Amino acid sequence: MKEIEKISSGCLYVHIYADGRIFILPADFEQGFIGTIKSLELEVDRTKELGGIVYYSLEETASQEKEDFTKACDLLFENALETQMMHPHPQAYGYYKSVVPYLNDAVEVAASDVKGLLSSIEVLEQKIAFLTAGSRSFQVALEELQVLKDRYYIAQQSLDKLSAIHYHLCVRNELEES
Repeated sequence: MKEIEKISSGCLYVHIYADGRIFILPADFEQGFIGTIKSLELEVDRTKELGGIVYYSLEETASQEKEDFTKACDLLFENALETQMMHPHPQAYGYYKSVVPYLNDAVEVAASDVKGLLSSIEVLEQKIAFLTAGSRSFQVALEELQVLKDRYYIAQQSLDKLSAIHYHLCVRNELEES
């Protein structure tokens, strides 16, 4: 087996994970993507039309009996298309790992932002309790409170999304590996 350096025009690189996920890197893409059997089928057909080669690698593991893993392998090998086994492309295993430290930082910053906004809301609500209803300062404080609540809502949504991505890329993978 040789290392994959650059994918020639019209060719395709595929990495099939034991759990059935499929990493697809067409020659005309700078970044690969996790695709479905259908997207693999489309890329294999396109490569076949161009007379290209499919370079592939398989995840080495004992549990390669998943249905999607088998379907992906069958699709590659039963297509009368030239295939060549390669060592996994660096993107196949590390495409998201380089963002993990930034993702951890982003979650911490978002959590801090939510906490700070919540604290500011509580302080402003206490201040409003001592203001005279209907006064100019009361109205200004209510407007500020609404702005803080809007910012809090957006910050909480961002934190929720970042946390979900963090869980998917980091925590869940660690749990599955152990």
